[in-house]
Amino acid sequence: MTAEMVTALSALAVIWFAAVVTPGPNFIAILHMAASERRAAALATAGGVGLGTFIWAASGVFGLKALFTLLPAAALAIKLAGAAYLVWIGIKLWQSTAPLAATNAIGKPEGTTLSAAFRFGLFTNLANPKTAVFAASLFAVAVPPGQPLWFAWLTIGLIVTISIAWYSALASIGALPVFSNAYRGAKRILLRITGALFIGYGVKLIVSGR
Repeated sequence: MTAEMVTALSALAVIWFAAVVTPGPNFIAILHMAASERRAAALATAGGVGLGTFIWAASGVFGLKALFTLLPAAALAIKLAGAAYLVWIGIKLWQSTAPLAATNAIGKPEGTTLSAAFRFGLFTNLANPKTAVFAASLFAVAVPPGQPLWFAWLTIGLIVTISIAWYSALASIGALPVFSNAYRGAKRILLRITGALFIGYGVKLIVSGR
């Protein structure tokens, strides 16, 4: 591996970590699952977010941004579909008085299974196509042109690893008794706050010009 590659990977890691730790739908989804459910469910949610990150990152590296440029209607359709999902989840959370609202919204009214938690993380991540645009722009700036295919996969693996590591740590912290007990104690108001945040992200995605 050349010095140029090492420099590119280092810059990519720093920028991506800064982006990942910034609170957004993924952050909220994992904290909600960690505080309202068991730690395993929150880790499964983090795994779903990790898969979503892989899908968006691979799409960004292999030309999704170019597709969006050539077919703006496709970009708009994906953005509106993602926004609608976030708003829908937000409404379900707002209306619910049970800590399982996020899971109920994706079809598991009897309780949270690990597969349902995984899907929740995956769909929440995929609902924000701005991740793909950000990843594509970041790769264009941070990764030197003309690199071999294995290096492209290495960069994808790097950002997926960073994402899963951060969100797994967040899941573990959020599942601590001090947080989960506080969450359950103020369940109704916290569900409404979480729902409002999801709705807000969805609406912002709809009205955003990019």
